[in-house]
Amino acid sequence: MKKFYIALSVLLSVQLNAQISLSKQHFATKGDNERMSSASASSQVDLNTGADYVWDFSHLTAESQLVEEYGNISSLGAVAGLQFGSFAPNKYKASYFILNQDVPLQYLPSFLPITFSDYNNIMQLSADSLSLVGVTVSINGQSLPIRYSDIEAQFYFPVNYGDHYTTYGKFDQDMSPVYNAQWRQKREHEVDVDGWGKVTTPIGTFDALRIKHTIVEQDSIYASVSGFGMWFPLNVPTQVIYEWRTLEEKSPVVRIKANIVGGNEVVRSVQFRDNVILGTENLSEENLSVYPNPVENVLNISPGLFDKYKIMTIDGKLVLSGSVTNAVDCSQLNAGTYIIQLNADTMVKNITFVKR
Repeated sequence: MKKFYIALSVLLSVQLNAQISLSKQHFATKGDNERMSSASASSQVDLNTGADYVWDFSHLTAESQLVEEYGNISSLGAVAGLQFGSFAPNKYKASYFILNQDVPLQYLPSFLPITFSDYNNIMQLSADSLSLVGVTVSINGQSLPIRYSDIEAQFYFPVNYGDHYTTYGKFDQDMSPVYNAQWRQKREHEVDVDGWGKVTTPIGTFDALRIKHTIVEQDSIYASVSGFGMWFPLNVPTQVIYEWRTLEEKSPVVRIKANIVGGNEVVRSVQFRDNVILGTENLSEENLSVYPNPVENVLNISPGLFDKYKIMTIDGKLVLSGSVTNAVDCSQLNAGTYIIQLNADTMVKNITFVKR
C-alpha cells in the first residue's frame, strides 16, 4: 500500500508539473520579432481539447511567412505618442503596437470614399494583464490614434487551465479632421483556457495550454452620402481564435483562426512557429519605399533590392507571388488590404498596402 501511495504521488507530481502557468515574461513585448508560418487553411487540424491532451501539428507545411513585429509606440508619430506614450494616463501607457490582421474596416461598404492601412493594436503588458488600450489606423493617408473608453483585457495573469472570463472594449470616435465621420466599436471577448497537455509542431514538442478566444465585434460608421447622414453597420463576423502557448515561446506555437458562418466555424488561417527560413535585415523607412498606397494598378518598390515577392491577405492567405525588379502588377487583385512580402537572399520585409 505504501508503494502505491508513493507511485500515485509521483504520477500526480508529473501531471501537475505538465500543467504550465503563464505570466508576463512568457509574452512578447516591445522589440520582439516573432516569425509565424502560414499553412493552408484546409490543413487537417485537431481542435479537440481537454486535460492531459496530446495535439500533433507536426505535419503542417509553410506556404508563406510573416514576421510579427512588436513595435515602439514612438515610431507611430507624435500624436500617437501623446495618446499612448510616457505622458499618457497610466491606463493608456502602451508597451508596444502590433499590426492587426483582422481589420474590421475591410467590411465597409465599397461606395464610401474611405481607404485605410496600417491598422495597429496598441497593447499594454503589465504584471497582471495584457490589454488592448487603443488602435491607430491610417484613413485616407492620415494617421488616427483612438483610445478605448472601455479597455479589453485579452489575458489576466497568471494564465492557468480552467480560467474562463469575458471582457469588453469599446470606443466612440469622431474621425475629424482625418475624415468627416463617426466610428463606433464594441467588442465582447470570451477567454477559455480549455486544455493542457503536449503539443508537437515542426519545431518540437512542448508542454502547452490551449486557449480559445471568442470575439464578437460590432462596428458602425456614421457618414454623409449624397448629403444625407446615416449609420453604416460593418458586417464583422464572430471570430474564434485557438492558441497553443508554451513557456519556451513568447508567441503561440500554433494559432488557428475561424469565422462563424451560418452557425458553423470556418477555419480561415492556420499559423505556427517555424524554423527561420530567411534572415531578416532591418530597412529604415528612408531606404524602402512602396508606392502608391493605396494602389490601383502598379505598386512601385524602391530600392530594387528584392528578387521575389508574395502578396497575402491580412490573415496570411497567399494570393499572388513571383519575381520582381522594381514594380508589381496589382491590377487583378480585389479591393482590400494586403501584405506584400519582399524577399532577397539575405532579407525579408513585410509591408501593408491597400488595393483600390
